[in-house]
Amino acid sequence: MSAGVLFLAMITALPVISSTSAFSPDELKRIEQGDILVDRGTPKDGEGVTARMVALIDAPVSKVAPAVHECEHFSKFVPRTIKSEKRSQSGNHRLCYVEIDAPFPLSNLWALTDAYSRSFDDGRFLRKWYLREGTFKKNTGYWSLLPHGDKSNKTIAIYWVETKPDIAVPDFIIRSAQASSLPKLIKAIRKRVAR
Repeated sequence: MSAGVLFLAMITALPVISSTSAFSPDELKRIEQGDILVDRGTPKDGEGVTARMVALIDAPVSKVAPAVHECEHFSKFVPRTIKSEKRSQSGNHRLCYVEIDAPFPLSNLWALTDAYSRSFDDGRFLRKWYLREGTFKKNTGYWSLLPHGDKSNKTIAIYWVETKPDIAVPDFIIRSAQASSLPKLIKAIRKRVAR
């Protein structure tokens, strides 16, 4: 199977949320009030963690999309990201490198990911990625940005990830770290798009 076919198979298999109808009325109310919803879980294969974060950003999708897709800028605002580069780009496909600061005594983590983006006619934006190489056993995920508000001047951002660092740390510690780091990520994006 060619790398391109494998990439398309992997990104189309992700469980993407593409409509606010996926949320309960209570969840939608909390999102609109500014709450950051974070759900954690265990992947089907039992290795690593999955997490979903949903939050409202007070900016249109067109302003939020570059913040979640232009990986060459991640080190400027994404918490714990100390290096980020766009290694190549062809159309809406990017090869992205990120290095993440890990707490002592662990070594920093790094990932080279294939990322694919698409803008839809209804105003949605989707960015999916999967791990090509790095210090992870797996790192696959997506950002789904949904226009929201009377004039679509706000964005409901959904972040979903399945990850397993290639380090000797129990999954419950990784889940705990994600629970605290994901809200910091959305706050950093809110701050970046507000400038």
